[in-house]
Amino acid sequence: MVPSEACPSNSDGHFGPRVDSACRAFDFSLLFEDAFFVALPAALFLLLLPLRLPSLYNTPIKLTSYRLAAWKLALITLLFTSQLVFFLSRFALPTLQTRLSLASSILSLAATLSAAIHSFLSDQRSSHPSDLLVLYFSFSTLLALPRLRTLYLFPSATLPTAAWTVVFVTSFLLVIVESLKKTRFLRPGYKEVATAETTTNFWARSFFTWVLPFVRQGYGKILTLEGIPRWMRSIG
Repeated sequence: MVPSEACPSNSDGHFGPRVDSACRAFDFSLLFEDAFFVALPAALFLLLLPLRLPSLYNTPIKLTSYRLAAWKLALITLLFTSQLVFFLSRFALPTLQTRLSLASSILSLAATLSAAIHSFLSDQRSSHPSDLLVLYFSFSTLLALPRLRTLYLFPSATLPTAAWTVVFVTSFLLVIVESLKKTRFLRPGYKEVATAETTTNFWARSFFTWVLPFVRQGYGKILTLEGIPRWMRSIG
């Protein structure tokens, strides 16, 4: 992208949050995006991760299959690769660089590598999806959108734009995969005590969507004691 003559130099080097309208009509500055949309969520994830990893590591393996873990690791590998391509291609374009470009890229790459470790341990040693990973990839997906819009406003940034598009799509897919229930893969002994509430993801518990099958069942027919889930009978 060739800057407009009216565009002040180093406009994207200010926290903003809004870049000068002479550069782009309505957009965040690149430095603001580096700081708050990339570096901050990655740093928070890296700070919270040590609180969870030790307990996971000391928990017995609860699953009988690595199938779901393999899909998760494949997507995380794709995410790491696309982040690395964006990082390298960005530094070939001076217009996309800020004083936080290097730090934000390193933090995001470190967070992705750490997410791979946590994803595998959580997949094998927890009966429910990881709240930390679901939240991290959910917010990463949302926060990747403003940067994607910014990159599309730079016609010369073809490779960085393509790489970041893959980052966005892969982060969204990871939200879905990390949210999947693992009940059918649980080992005997863990499957019998698993309930709908304890095996669902963060968003399903937050919006109570895990009770919808029971609500539909009660709407369609008269409930009997045998039709009431075990967890509800134990509450009564």
